[in-house]
Amino acid sequence: MASSNPMGQQAAVCDLCKHKEVKLLCISCQYKLCKECVGNHTTEELPKVHKVVKYEDRHTHFSHQFCMTHSDRQCDTLCTDCDIPICPDCLTGHHKDHSNEKLPKEFLTKRKEILEDNEAMEESLIPKYTQEDVVTRSKIANLSFSYKSMEKEMATYKRKWEEEVKKIFARFASELHALQGDDLTPFKCHEDKIKTGIKEMHQTLGKNRKLLKAARVSEILSYTSERDQFQSLPILELEPNPPALILNSEKGKPSRFQLEDLISLLLPPTRLPFTSLLPNVQKQLLDKVAVLATVQTPFHAIRDLACAGMNKVWVNAIGDYEDTALSCFDICGDKLDSVTVGSFCNGLTMDSDGNLLYSEFNNVMTYKNGETNEKIEIPDGWEAMGISCSRSGNVLICLMNVKNEHKVHQYKDKACIKEFKCDENGEKLYKNGEYMLYPQENVNGDVCVVNHNSNSIVTVCSEGKLRFRYDGKDANLTKDLNPNAFVTDSMGRVIVADEANDCLHVIDQDGKFLRCLEIPGLTKPTGISLDSRGRLWVGSKDNGAIKVVQYAKYAE
Repeated sequence: MASSNPMGQQAAVCDLCKHKEVKLLCISCQYKLCKECVGNHTTEELPKVHKVVKYEDRHTHFSHQFCMTHSDRQCDTLCTDCDIPICPDCLTGHHKDHSNEKLPKEFLTKRKEILEDNEAMEESLIPKYTQEDVVTRSKIANLSFSYKSMEKEMATYKRKWEEEVKKIFARFASELHALQGDDLTPFKCHEDKIKTGIKEMHQTLGKNRKLLKAARVSEILSYTSERDQFQSLPILELEPNPPALILNSEKGKPSRFQLEDLISLLLPPTRLPFTSLLPNVQKQLLDKVAVLATVQTPFHAIRDLACAGMNKVWVNAIGDYEDTALSCFDICGDKLDSVTVGSFCNGLTMDSDGNLLYSEFNNVMTYKNGETNEKIEIPDGWEAMGISCSRSGNVLICLMNVKNEHKVHQYKDKACIKEFKCDENGEKLYKNGEYMLYPQENVNGDVCVVNHNSNSIVTVCSEGKLRFRYDGKDANLTKDLNPNAFVTDSMGRVIVADEANDCLHVIDQDGKFLRCLEIPGLTKPTGISLDSRGRLWVGSKDNGAIKVVQYAKYAE
């Protein structure tokens, strides 16, 4: 008898009243019945005789087909005129003038398979899906509760400020709701998948019951099981991670209200200058990186990443087909969009307007909402390599010629406004070599470039003077630095993916080594990008997986 158990299985209920526990099974109709409903069921006209057995004995009858007319007799003959199985009494009775043949053994095998499929879905798979749905709804409720709690805190704090402050809180409310929408989206998508699976299994159960009740031999012989598509229960490898809401108010000091990187200060009455009163807002490195999600792409290896907002990322990768397409995935691993490039893509980035920018050999292209346009034409004799958008809206492009010489151009719209090639002493900034370079602009205006040809990070100020070179030796690792990608964060830190040592180097804006970050389950980090929440998305050159991690938090 089915009963509640720790695996999430539930007691089977009567098919007629829908709420009482099953005690009996009508072999003729495959109806589960409680004691109270068995009388009503056995008075139905079709079949004329119902064979009812104890529910716990049902497995002993899976391999037998009982006659729909003589419920105590097993069928061993096929009436080919009626396409139904019949017993010896039927053969000498109503079907005596019909053509017949021995009932195929495969019929009983297929019939047993249908019964086993139904039982597996009813007693195991559907309860598991239902349990996962409960867990997912619980996560959604908890996450929603976190946002509701923060809304109440905001409302309480808001009453302490004057009328002009209402505009500030309106901005915070808008930001919070936008974050909430982005945060809940993957969980709601997962909930929809679970519910869809449950609905499809119920539909399959209905079709199978009709198939068994009709007992058409030809239809049962052509039955194809759909159970395999439900065996793998979809699991969302993502934990709720609500944003940090920081409230700080001390007498005589500025009142601070902060949601992620959006901050507002209310200063007390004071005489100028009041710079010393301003809080030193820091986003501190975590002692241990927290993996929030794993995005498994269909590719062999990741080349480059560019986060689009909070829960989406554009991927330049190596796959089973020609590597001329860029793909956009959400944090659940679902593919949202793709764009085919004209030639091999060397680098990609996002601009402040949400456009995807990617570099081909001779051009930099933009893509948004299905439309592709040329943004920048590369000078003759040079090819576009790594690319990034600066915080000012300008575009940094690494260029390489046939002599494997390198330089960096800074563009505003379509015009080159700066070139970085030599330092203040006329020495080359970037070592010649066949490997491409990747640029980033730091918060202080420095231009940082990862040069795989020299296995170093080269940083110059906005005027082109050399500030520092970082070669990884301060990290004291077993292997030399092998940098393929990097980012700069809101604190001016430079985070470098080290493929050789399976870690990330973190240095400050002056080139001082801070620490190495290891990401559990990730080897050979290559592509790396920061989303709008300040989370790191790091790709693997080993298996095409992308880890979404939290590596820092704002200090209280």
